Amino acid sequence: MPEKKIVRSVEELPKLKEDYIRVIHRTSNPNSEQGIIEQGLNYEKNGTIDQTSHAFSKEDQASHYALTGKVKDTKFEYPGNYAFIFDVPNVKYKKHTNITKAPGSLPKEYLVGVIHIKDSKKTLDKLLISVSIASLLISLVSFSRMTGNVTGGINQNSLGIFFIIISFITLGGFFVLRNIK
Repeated sequence: MPEKKIVRSVEELPKLKEDYIRVIHRTSNPNSEQGIIEQGLNYEKNGTIDQTSHAFSKEDQASHYALTGKVKDTKFEYPGNYAFIFDVPNVKYKKHTNITKAPGSLPKEYLVGVIHIKDSKKTLDKLLISVSIASLLISLVSFSRMTGNVTGGINQNSLGIFFIIISFITLGGFFVLRNIK
């Protein structure tokens, strides 16, 4: 039997067949890829598949989630640099959501795609830069108040110093996280 092709981009995903559900599991663990490709998705410790993955009946919603980690029309964002995409018959999927009948793993035969989301690091960068800038601005305002008003007292001085320290810690964290591969 020929080996099944696993696609590496959302654009290459096959059309979702009628009566199938597209199940997406996101993770940040780069070591999980080979295991999931060879053995399927083990969700045994989570009880049911819907505790570790999201299911979609519409391709556009599944693609949006695979790329962004966001479920449309919600404020929630799910982390992970890797999206494992399974196309599962709806009848079979129901068994995986029943706590009393769930087998504990989604077979590798349903795996259709593994997508490495490279933009998730950019999102983290933007967040850390925003926090750093906000801390620096607060520090500058606090510091200008300290120097402009000598009678400001210890609380105002401490606040300014606190925000300056937080700014440097955040910027340091930004550079450390940026260099993690």
